Amino acid sequence: MFTGFGHWTGLSIGALSLPVVPKASLPDAGDFLWGVPLAVAVAVVWSLVRRWATGSRRSRRSARGCGR
Repeated sequence: MFTGFGHWTGLSIGALSLPVVPKASLPDAGDFLWGVPLAVAVAVVWSLVRRWATGSRRSRRSARGCGR
């Protein structure tokens, strides 16, 4: 396990331990109410960025006369 950059961080390995680990809980309705729309928003942004990147690549090819 990577624990840092040695003496650069000023922390010993023991300083990285958690004194109390909280118990894991199951997701509730609130988690889904913000999680699902966030996932949809990320998918939309990803699609737009990919479409923009693909379109800019095509326009550069056609500008050089290498269009397909």
